[in-house]
Amino acid sequence: MTKSQLLWTIESGLRIGISYASLRYWFFLKLNVFLSIVALTSLWLSGYVFSGNHPGLSLVLNIVGSVSLIADVILNVKGSVGYWSSMYEGYNSMLSEYTRVRNTASIPELDALYSRVLDFDGKCKSVMNALVVLARNEACVQMGKPECKAKIHPFKSFTANFFKW
Repeated sequence: MTKSQLLWTIESGLRIGISYASLRYWFFLKLNVFLSIVALTSLWLSGYVFSGNHPGLSLVLNIVGSVSLIADVILNVKGSVGYWSSMYEGYNSMLSEYTRVRNTASIPELDALYSRVLDFDGKCKSVMNALVVLARNEACVQMGKPECKAKIHPFKSFTANFFKW
């Protein structure tokens, strides 16, 4: 592989990784906020409704709040927020190292950096294929190559964090 091909491969891989980790991070952060708001609101309203002599509605609100808290624990949403934040920071630190050495590094040094990028990619918990396409499209725009963008169905784009398309 020539130096220019290796530079392109490293930079595109890092930018895709940054975009992917960012998309996952923001998804889990928003999910955490949503589940917390649902739980707190429904449990608070449950007590308020119970004091108004509506035990049936209070029970339903208690169940909704409990299910929201259980979903938060089972999905480990807070842990996922931290994990994807650390992945994002790791990709960013490698990108800053790459930008620092890209003009002066030799091919063996770039190969070593590329192998570190691949090792770091291997730490990725789950790969959502449609999300990778979205991250790749974002990286193509960032690198000034919008013609590299792949088309993705709007429904798949919208549900990319939920299903492995």
